[in-house]
Amino acid sequence: MTDLLVVGDIGIDTYYLLDEHDACVNRPRNEQKATLCFEMGEKIPVEEIKQTVGGNAANVSIAATKLGLDTQIITYVGQDPDGRSALNTLEKNNVGIDEVKIGGQTNQTVALIYQTKRTLLVHHELRNYVFSTKHNTRWLYLTSTNIGGDKMNNDLAEYIASKNVKFVFSPGTMQRHAGPGGYKNLLKQTDLIVMNLREARDYVKDKKSDVDKLLIKLKELGPENAVITDETRGSYGIDNNNNLYHCPACRAKTVDDTGAGDAYSATLTVALSKGEALPEAMRWGSCNAASVVEHIGPQDGLLTLQKLKNKIEACPLWRQL
Repeated sequence: MTDLLVVGDIGIDTYYLLDEHDACVNRPRNEQKATLCFEMGEKIPVEEIKQTVGGNAANVSIAATKLGLDTQIITYVGQDPDGRSALNTLEKNNVGIDEVKIGGQTNQTVALIYQTKRTLLVHHELRNYVFSTKHNTRWLYLTSTNIGGDKMNNDLAEYIASKNVKFVFSPGTMQRHAGPGGYKNLLKQTDLIVMNLREARDYVKDKKSDVDKLLIKLKELGPENAVITDETRGSYGIDNNNNLYHCPACRAKTVDDTGAGDAYSATLTVALSKGEALPEAMRWGSCNAASVVEHIGPQDGLLTLQKLKNKIEACPLWRQL
């Protein structure tokens, strides 16, 4: 019996750390959106370059194995050196790869890191998505796929129902753009849905409501529990009894916020799988996310279960709203 089965895209992420003097941020007055600017046609110096296997599914899988779960991944890699590199990294991190499908090219992402924030340039290959597995699992985690990922929805829903699996849904960009309508069957079987505040507003088509109302709207789509993260303001959750919680963010010296959301939601899932209540699971997630943002890339800062337990006492307690 596998503890966790993760379904979603992975790829190769390349990080470029930009010097603060060679770029700038333009934020018009009264606008939330900002623009990263550097001079067109110039050679822009890069302080540091780093390459790793990435993508939500890879980040979640590696985080879960570090915390002690027997984890398998269903994903796609290219028939190229980057694909072999991705598989080697997963294997070194004890993620089961026997159901990884190989073909085409490996997904690529370039991350420009400036003043701790990352801007992503993303290319995902088109895939012929199929969900099938020989594994029985206690928890199933679905995250970002490219166009066509919704072809798996009926098979995923049937698997969840027939195996009595706990299901976590952390929608990626394409899944959020498709909206809740194409995922009705899955949402009704979802034990936990996780996304950040901006994503949640887009998903429920509500730009103005407070986070507690957004949580209620997410829960009305079908999930038993919902969690929304909000960067340094912490995270907010609603449980199956409609209790609302806030968990402050743990203090951290941020270098790069890439992968913080994946670390949070993976750790949240692990904590729930180990019997923790939702608000305490949120605290676990905050602790691991705080460790990740102190490093470049989504994985170097990931904690083992023992290190997380040693650090969590320094993280603020949650409170009920």
